[in-house]
Amino acid sequence: MGAPFGFQWHLTDACDQRCRHCYLYGGGAAHAQQMSRDDMITVLGNCLEFSRSEDRPLRFFLTGGDPLLHPDFWDLAERLAAYGLPFEVMGNPFHLTREAAGRLRSLGCRRYQLSLDGLEAAHDALRGRGSFAATLGALDRLKDAGLTSCLMTTVTAENASEIPDLARLAAERGADGFAFARYCPVPGASPRMLTPQAFRDLLAVCYPLFTELARTTSTSYFKKDHLWALYEYETFGRLPGADRAEPAGTDRTETDGASGAQAGSRDAAAGAPVIDGGCGCGRDHLTILPDGSVMACRRLAGSVVGNALEDRLYDLWHGPMNAYRQYDRFTACSSCPLLAACRGCPAAAAGAASDPMPAASGTVSAMPAAFYAPDPQCWRYAAVSGQTKA
Repeated sequence: MGAPFGFQWHLTDACDQRCRHCYLYGGGAAHAQQMSRDDMITVLGNCLEFSRSEDRPLRFFLTGGDPLLHPDFWDLAERLAAYGLPFEVMGNPFHLTREAAGRLRSLGCRRYQLSLDGLEAAHDALRGRGSFAATLGALDRLKDAGLTSCLMTTVTAENASEIPDLARLAAERGADGFAFARYCPVPGASPRMLTPQAFRDLLAVCYPLFTELARTTSTSYFKKDHLWALYEYETFGRLPGADRAEPAGTDRTETDGASGAQAGSRDAAAGAPVIDGGCGCGRDHLTILPDGSVMACRRLAGSVVGNALEDRLYDLWHGPMNAYRQYDRFTACSSCPLLAACRGCPAAAAGAASDPMPAASGTVSAMPAAFYAPDPQCWRYAAVSGQTKA
């Protein structure tokens, strides 16, 4: 079979938090959509047919909103378990009881991801009073249940200085994994992006820290952001994929589904780069919303390509999704030696555009015009173009 393929499946928009950086509620819009049980069964069948036709094993990332708030969440989890399909949950801490954690473990849930967006004052300012304590309590319940946990931080200009302390806290509290992802601007939301140099400085601080913590603790530190590839290229003088030591547990792909080819190599027959790493959009995942809308990437507003309740996923992948695989269209990345291993974050590029994309809806839309624009936090592009800020 081919490389694993991930479906980020938003079962419901129901959520008891109103985070300031959220793509659902950050702009103040009210969403209350929820996929019905019958529709979930239909979508699951569509996903299975995609797997057979594409010859790729599946991984599901169940989220929302808070997926545990969906009244038929457990029915879906049991169906996935019956099919032997691996799934993870990305949810809130408030409804993750000891019973729920134990049940998830018994159904084969691979991992439960919790958000931790700063130390207590910063996190609660972003997500609501008491959320920090609730998150650490949920982390303890996951540990007691023997369910793998991961803490994920969304990096903004406001919380970047706390990332090292959060990395240490993850180890102190026994989290199995820790990672951070960049904030993608959302219309109406208030957080700010780091400048390119500030983001590089953060990676320079975190690399030796992650290396040491991975060596001395049981926590894995995932290099999720694709600009890690650029940092390592500059630091080690070689392309990602070359033989070298790196922090234990590192992972620069969304689905662990990168091929074995070395990043940066080329297809001799076609003369095209072998895209085996970096941004997974158009390569190894799709997003499904509560109304069935299929998005190229959840963080890329305006990237709806069809509907899983009406369209064959295989046809969407080999139809409208082709527009997201035209790698020679990247304004800056197409001439970069790291094209195959990085490409930055197109969602950040689109979100930072002067004319932000509208919020996602069920309407199929043209590919966001800024998808192939330079990553606003790529310090290499900023230096070449003479920019100093994003």
